[in-house]
Parts: sequence; C-alpha cells; structure tokens
Amino acid sequence: MHAVDHLELILNRVQFIAEITLVAKCKQPELQMALTLISELAEIHNQNNGNHDIFKSDRITTTR
Repeated sequence: MHAVDHLELILNRVQFIAEITLVAKCKQPELQMALTLISELAEIHNQNNGNHDIFKSDRITTTR
C-alpha cells in the first residue's frame, strides 16, 4: 500500500470515529475511548513514517 493510500485510510477512519462520536452524543468514558482510538491510528502512521518531530520541544512555540 502506498503511503498516500495508507494516510487516506487512516484519515477516513479518524473521520468515521469522530462523526459517530458526535452523532451518538457520547458520555465522557466513550469520548475518551474514541480519542484513544484516534490517537492510536495517528501513532500507527507516525511509526511507519518517522513523523515524531511534532513532539520535540524545539518545535513547540508559545505566544505571550
């Protein structure tokens, strides 16, 4: 599977989870589970592509 196809599949799954969560008017534990699923899908993509740069402290900017 090409990287673009894989990313599109992950984004489709994230969108599906988010839409179901919104429509279902989930309670807090269910919302936490949905967010965990989204986080895990993103982690799968990041592991496969080495995209952990966003979490490095030098990439985080603050405004004051």
